[in-house]
Amino acid sequence: MRTAALLGLPWYMRETPSKFMKICEPSDHEEDVIKDVVIGILVIVENVMEPIPSFYNDVALVIEEEVVMCHLRDIPNAFLNRMGLVYALNLDYPKELKFTCEVIQHLFIGLGSDSDSIAL
Repeated sequence: MRTAALLGLPWYMRETPSKFMKICEPSDHEEDVIKDVVIGILVIVENVMEPIPSFYNDVALVIEEEVVMCHLRDIPNAFLNRMGLVYALNLDYPKELKFTCEVIQHLFIGLGSDSDSIAL
């Protein structure tokens, strides 16, 4: 359920999920797949036609067209590691995924206090 929620969130927020998540097969050239990815997730599966793959060959994090972490267990774990790297490296959210990242930050991770968003 977590994977489905995270994969559907950019669509719900009317943003483009292909800007931060790429799905490819093991035989694809990784360099071509992650071209133009500023910060995102690369999922390697046997059958890219499945809407939500049940088995992953690998899940990796990409920053500026380079794989920086690999062998992550699943997509929710990759999302959390991605958010952790954004904070640790003091990176900005990609413009095309601003709302998706903010929802993940506030609702799923629980960062940001409620008192900050309430104007008195």
